[in-house]
Amino acid sequence: MKDNYTRLFEFLGATESLPEYFPRFSQVAFLVQMSHLDTEAEVAAMKGSPLTKEDKAELSERAEYAKRWLDEYAPEKFVFKLQEVLPEGATQLNAAQKKALGALHTYLASASEMPSGEDMHQFLHGLKESESISPADLFSAIYLAFLGKSMGPKAGWFLSVMPRDFVLKRLQEASR
Repeated sequence: MKDNYTRLFEFLGATESLPEYFPRFSQVAFLVQMSHLDTEAEVAAMKGSPLTKEDKAELSERAEYAKRWLDEYAPEKFVFKLQEVLPEGATQLNAAQKKALGALHTYLASASEMPSGEDMHQFLHGLKESESISPADLFSAIYLAFLGKSMGPKAGWFLSVMPRDFVLKRLQEASR
């Protein structure tokens, strides 16, 4: 019988290969922290089809380990709490950061629906060039606006799973 630490090590992806659609441990840890998300629905969307009974059992177990890890062992940089109001740190953004967030707002406002994580990722990397902003300044502005901290999960995927109206409102507030 495997102990919990061995099982956690497997979840981290070090000893076994899961199907390609199955999220990494870091993604599961992110999902369980976003109360507005249905974790099973998000993973089913990654898979492109409904989860099997086995998939659901695996995800449930991974989610429990992720929650325990977040509560007891995770470094602060992995703990995220979506801020309900514009965080204080976001009021200190420089002009380039505000301009970039404004451009992101314009991009999302012109889309009929929230872009996929991959599309958002591509846009953000193009935005660095078009706005002549460093990656650190761009991504820290996004994380400060939504999480109140300068680091966070993969920004494109993070933004793509949030409610579009919330993202638009927050970007508008932070880019002023």
